Amino acid sequence: MSKTWWRLAEVSPLAEHAMHTPTTNTPMPLIGSTTAAPGLIWEQTNTGDETLRSNGSPAWYDETGQPHRAYAYTWTHPATGRHGNHRHAHPDGDLVLLEGHREGAVRPVIDTIRLGVDSGHHWLWIDPIGWPFPVGTAEHRGEIVPADATWITAEVDAEALEGLSYPAVIADGYQIADGVLPRFTRATVA
Repeated sequence: MSKTWWRLAEVSPLAEHAMHTPTTNTPMPLIGSTTAAPGLIWEQTNTGDETLRSNGSPAWYDETGQPHRAYAYTWTHPATGRHGNHRHAHPDGDLVLLEGHREGAVRPVIDTIRLGVDSGHHWLWIDPIGWPFPVGTAEHRGEIVPADATWITAEVDAEALEGLSYPAVIADGYQIADGVLPRFTRATVA
């Protein structure tokens, strides 16, 4: 499992912010030989969450005074401490440039994001294994847990539906966003 997944609806406004601000503000270690250019700063919080934020300046802050961020949705396995987060080679994070063609890329990242939004896709993925990072969008998220995960039947609660329980299969021992990872197969719910 290599891709890291974000909600496209959360990433798109950050990318547009970076594209439309008068200047960029990228931490020096991330600039390297690249001139200042619109990008998304991919970093890990001190709690281990993967985030993307705009490098546009002036910066965009939320109501608490923190930079707007999109948080990755990745699995954790509390019993073993394993998780689907990317280990950044650089302690300051990574820079995903929005303009220009990456080697082997069909289009710039900003065009991939805009096409994903126009196509009704819900997810943005970045594969941290390749360099520069391959980026794409998808209507449905894939790779929600490692391939060796065991799926078991369980009852899951849906708070949005007045706490009703539903039969599902869940990835045994895995969590995402403080909850289990359910799948609703035809055989399970029938």
